[in-house]
Amino acid sequence: MLGFSKNGYSGTAAVGGVTTLTGPLIVGVFGPPAPFSYWGLHVICLLAKRIAQCDDRFKMLDGGDEKSCSLMSQGDGVCIVWSDTPHSSVITSLYEHEAKIVVFTEPWLDTLGFCAATRGIDFHSCLRLCSLSFSLLLPLFQKPEFLRFDRTSSSESIRGFFNSLVGYLGFLSEPSSIDQWVANTIGVPTFKPDSDWEAEIIRNIPGARELGAWKATLSGNQLRIATDVIGQFDDMLSGVTNSRIAWPRDVFVFGHEAGNFVTGPIDMVGRARYLCFGPYLHLPRGNWRIDVNFTIKGNCAGNSIQLDVFDGSVLAKGHASLPSSGHFSTFLEFFVHEARRPLEVRVLMEYGAIDGVFNLIEVGITPAVS
Repeated sequence: MLGFSKNGYSGTAAVGGVTTLTGPLIVGVFGPPAPFSYWGLHVICLLAKRIAQCDDRFKMLDGGDEKSCSLMSQGDGVCIVWSDTPHSSVITSLYEHEAKIVVFTEPWLDTLGFCAATRGIDFHSCLRLCSLSFSLLLPLFQKPEFLRFDRTSSSESIRGFFNSLVGYLGFLSEPSSIDQWVANTIGVPTFKPDSDWEAEIIRNIPGARELGAWKATLSGNQLRIATDVIGQFDDMLSGVTNSRIAWPRDVFVFGHEAGNFVTGPIDMVGRARYLCFGPYLHLPRGNWRIDVNFTIKGNCAGNSIQLDVFDGSVLAKGHASLPSSGHFSTFLEFFVHEARRPLEVRVLMEYGAIDGVFNLIEVGITPAVS
């Protein structure tokens, strides 16, 4: 028998599936747009459907849609709230309902490669999706009371996965029943519960490959850019606070030709204008500092630039007079209120120029001291 009584739901459940719920069971499931998250969601949904017994007592809601807030507590069955880009109001509502929250993670470079291969979107769109997902998931990973699974923990058996999962959800089970519960839920007659989860992920999730395989599909230039932009995400999710994100010039848009990315020095000759802008990436809510590194060459007539951080409104702004040549760095500090809003770092040349070359090197990003 499997029994449970916790957080607004109670009843008993036999391994065969006889269950009585006296209140709603609400579970939030979150993770990056990657195979491990999707497999974890798949298993949790199978488990939830067995507990609910019938479709009328099982529902799945979009955790990225704030309309789900009013729907999750309706009914007395099992409600799974899922998203790889969760809405903050949905997270708040889950807290208020004392829901159980399970989070999954795997290396972000693999996540990027998987998205590029399976979503039908270009490389830069994949970077933006990964930065959005990371920015919205980070607060969940900072909560030690939530259940977290990391795909890189290859020593974790599926038996251990289920044991952790049903224990966290408040189910009470004899250890001897876990193997049968796993086999009945996943439905594999020859299933070996002491095996790791890799084979099950690849078997169940279209496009899934072993760890490192999707990373290997990125070109050398893509891997360099991705390592700069999202390479620190794994450490930051693990609690490393001094990580530095870099936005290389390749992710910025060339001001002369909207839609084209910066690939080298920018000729300043011409009217006053934005020399570059973008990259429409995301950062988690909080205080941040950007350091803009650039060089100037041949600016004999003199000029000045205005820098700002923009997400639909100006978050920070600075001004700098440009000498004739040299290597320079300037910084701005700002607060991100809404992680869903894509960010731009815009470089405005304030006056028309008859000479000069501006060369953006990179924008470094670090958490700012409050």
